Amino acid sequence: MSGFRDGPPPLAAVRVLLDWLSDGIERAVRLRLEGRSNALGPRPRWASVAREIGVERLEAGSIDLGLTMPNLGELLGAHPVWMQPGLFLGQPRPDQSPLDLFSEAVLDAARENDDALTLDAPLVEHIASAQALFELGASEIILPSLDRRDASATVRLSRASLDSVARLAARAPDPRRVRLTARLDTLSMSTGAFALQIGDQMLRGILIRPKASEVVGLMGKAVVVEGNLIYRPSGTPLRLDALLLREMEGPADDTWARIPAMVRTRRVRSAPGGGGFADLFEGVEGDEDDEEVLDLEAQLS
Repeated sequence: MSGFRDGPPPLAAVRVLLDWLSDGIERAVRLRLEGRSNALGPRPRWASVAREIGVERLEAGSIDLGLTMPNLGELLGAHPVWMQPGLFLGQPRPDQSPLDLFSEAVLDAARENDDALTLDAPLVEHIASAQALFELGASEIILPSLDRRDASATVRLSRASLDSVARLAARAPDPRRVRLTARLDTLSMSTGAFALQIGDQMLRGILIRPKASEVVGLMGKAVVVEGNLIYRPSGTPLRLDALLLREMEGPADDTWARIPAMVRTRRVRSAPGGGGFADLFEGVEGDEDDEEVLDLEAQLS
């Protein structure tokens, strides 16, 4: 990190940089291995190891960090990411390091790649938080390049590219609460990751509330899933955070057999709060037409 022209960088900048790097590395790895960059609960041991950073030296005018870390193959061992690649979009390679994944995410965010498999909204917001380093005097953050053929190549994050990251963060749609009918195609017992077959589309997700052991018997069966659908800034689905997954009862209902489009919020006025069904849609613009909304209202009433 460069830009400190009046001598050694302040200790506050060193602390902020280390926190930004370690948190960003962990988030980037978790996204690629678990499907989301942040999660509640105990941190996996490999995540704690991935975020460890050693400082090699400090120089006047810059912070030059020497980082040593195992590659993902050494770090993860027999992780399901190698055995069930269909559950993980943007699957990393065993020879990549955790820092490689973060560098790739920073590069995609700086390029405003709104359909990148390396990013979700919390990770984009974390990358944008590097603004604190520029406020402390930094002019550029330089990360190792992904091109192993050129050791001198780098990924650079400047004030201008940070503006691009902020624009990308601003475009991220809000999650949408959904109910879907689908076939449970794949399930990871260790991570809770799953894949649903919905028509000719595949939707990946994470079990938030039911445990994988409670629904493993539903593999290959028609199921009903409820949860929060997370979108990329482009509007394409990233994953479904499932809060309920159960076997479908009775004949299939095509009403829910599709992946809903993202919702755009219109911040025009507050909902009146009368408690009726219409209040749920106040200020929200979806992709349903009036006839579909009335049909859904009749089913839920």
